[in-house]
Amino acid sequence: ETGEKLLAIDPKDLPSLLTLASILPERLPADEAKKTEQLEKAQGFAQRALTEINALQKPTGTTMTDEQWNTEKNKLLGSVYSSMGLISLNKKDYPKSVEQYTLATNLIRTNPIDFYRLGISYTFLARNSAKELNELVTNINSLQTELQSVSDPAVKEEKEKKLAELKSKQAEDEKKFPEYREKGIDALSKSVFLKGVTEQQARTQLETLYKSKNNNSLDGLDALIQKAGEELKKPAQ
Repeated sequence: ETGEKLLAIDPKDLPSLLTLASILPERLPADEAKKTEQLEKAQGFAQRALTEINALQKPTGTTMTDEQWNTEKNKLLGSVYSSMGLISLNKKDYPKSVEQYTLATNLIRTNPIDFYRLGISYTFLARNSAKELNELVTNINSLQTELQSVSDPAVKEEKEKKLAELKSKQAEDEKKFPEYREKGIDALSKSVFLKGVTEQQARTQLETLYKSKNNNSLDGLDALIQKAGEELKKPAQ
């Protein structure tokens, strides 16, 4: 309430915009309609904060170097993208949350919570891709069985066209699933390396993903976490 009162006085007050964009998606009501409304409000505050940050200019007379100024500005941008990522995650818009948490973690390389939520976003994408893949296989098998008893040329042509579309989608999902899983493992490994309040949650999810890739074994996981930690010392790609 205090933040909104300050914004009523100064709609461009950046600290208030950042605070509201951050807090609102963390403290959601149980009621779905109210939750949706609060997420929309948070999105509005985040967009306004982003506009204000992008408009910031280095103060004249400051002793800060350009590099120092850009570092401070990037911290603010990272905070906004993190808030946007959580808003999208709560909306179950996983491609968007991946996009925003990737921006956040590229700008701020030391936040384990952001890496954890990035990993969770990829995990949901992997699960959805696997589910869709299973459904596609079922539909393909069913359609192939149907084709065996079709004699009408027009009907056969239509079903063969549909079968080709399903197989194309299957090939697409077969590429997506391992990609999502690999990126989820990478983000969660970085979160575990950075420790923090989400360390145990991140490790639990990481172990599940890693075992699904590594024949139900955790061999090599600790080395992978250390390697991910070393990557954090390098500039983001």
